[in-house]
Amino acid sequence: MRLPKELLWWHGAVTRGQLLTAGTPTGTVDAWLRRGRLVAVLRGVYAQPPVALLARVSAALLWCPQAVASHRTAAWLWQLADLDEPPVVEVTVPRRCTRRSPQPWLRIYRRDLPADRVERCGQLPTVEPEQTVLDCLAVLA
Repeated sequence: MRLPKELLWWHGAVTRGQLLTAGTPTGTVDAWLRRGRLVAVLRGVYAQPPVALLARVSAALLWCPQAVASHRTAAWLWQLADLDEPPVVEVTVPRRCTRRSPQPWLRIYRRDLPADRVERCGQLPTVEPEQTVLDCLAVLA
């Protein structure tokens, strides 16, 4: 099974809505899930196994469109140090966002970020490198 190429630009993560909009029948999506060709990463967001870190980061950003990669996840994405893959995906959302983390591998921070503190690392919305350093200092101190 191959997902349509236009759906894989987020490192293998795709939403149910994207699959349906691309013309994939609901029954096909459900069959792929039953057979393990797709796995649910977060509610309504899927990936092809094995699910790598970039797919989990992308899934979190698709699941909560207001989120941006932050803290150690952003440091890993920006390659600010010789870091191993972080075991937890860290994202920052606006204070008004009511989403709660449904998975132990996803940590949500709440803060209103000015637009100039967000950049794209590849295709992924991520806090800028300078803010990433400050975020890491806060959690590693």
